[in-house]
Amino acid sequence: MKNEKISIGFAIDKPQTFQTIEKLLRESIRRGHPCTVYSCFDMTSAFDENDRRSFKNIVIHDKNVLVSVVSESVNDFDAFVGINLFNKGWGKLYSIAKNNVFAVEYCWNEIYNTSISVVSQPRGFKTEARLFCNSNQTKKMIETNRSSSKNLISLGSTWFELLSSMKIGTKSKKIVFLSPHNSMYGFDKDLKVKVELMLKNLRDFCDKKGMTLWLKDRRKYRSRYTETINWDMIVYDDDPHDHIECYKDAELAISFCSSGINEFSFLEVPYLCVCPEYQERLNPQIHKVYYSGEIIDDKHCASVSSKDMTSYEELSRKIENLIASEKSWNEFQDRHFYVLPS
Repeated sequence: MKNEKISIGFAIDKPQTFQTIEKLLRESIRRGHPCTVYSCFDMTSAFDENDRRSFKNIVIHDKNVLVSVVSESVNDFDAFVGINLFNKGWGKLYSIAKNNVFAVEYCWNEIYNTSISVVSQPRGFKTEARLFCNSNQTKKMIETNRSSSKNLISLGSTWFELLSSMKIGTKSKKIVFLSPHNSMYGFDKDLKVKVELMLKNLRDFCDKKGMTLWLKDRRKYRSRYTETINWDMIVYDDDPHDHIECYKDAELAISFCSSGINEFSFLEVPYLCVCPEYQERLNPQIHKVYYSGEIIDDKHCASVSSKDMTSYEELSRKIENLIASEKSWNEFQDRHFYVLPS
């Protein structure tokens, strides 16, 4: 039984979702299991020539068509693994009553989605699919939202393992700024103006310190900052590893409470969270665990409020302190990403 080959299907959509299944896919290929990946983009560029021949990548650019196709293909595989369980857009796949359908947790999507689309609410759908959670912590959060632990499994995170394998010890004199998500602007009509001023201060700080300043942007964002200042580099999610390569050698990342803190923490890049009070209004559950309390230790993670984000002095102080502080990343990861919150 140990050496038996099983056929495994995978389904993802955008390039940045590839990292969620990558470690599992590569290990399945290594073990000789026949694998097929359905995706909205050609992901073969992430593999060497030998591995490219070891699995099949079926590219379907339209996500709705992709979901329809994979929902009709489930029976062709011994096991099928997808992303975004509880998301209505994937409901056609996950509402199938099959015991060979699984999902892996993607960022915080399952936490957000169980707040609005669980089966007990009108927009929900029933599912027998089993979810591999990233940690006991996120499992507990999803379980609380669903009032049930049914089909929730926590065995460790292949995503966290992948990120840890890509970290590097020597960092560049570089800061990465992540553009705010569209949802942030609903909390502050002046946010765009504040961000522009913050970026000018950041540019000034980096110039004085001899650091480069990179923008991590997404094409779907309505508010753009590509022309606000002179960036040393602008990075998108066009290829599977673009954003990870962008983050991993940075001395600091700055984000508006992005789920990217998972990536920063396992790539061992300190990060500054901007406007955590907006995240609290967006999702109090995530705010309580990841954007308040002990995780804001001013060594690995710090925060700056909307009131102080335009202050050059406050920004400089926090950045310098985060970069200079002694770190204990293993302890930080264990405490804030694996241990159940009290």
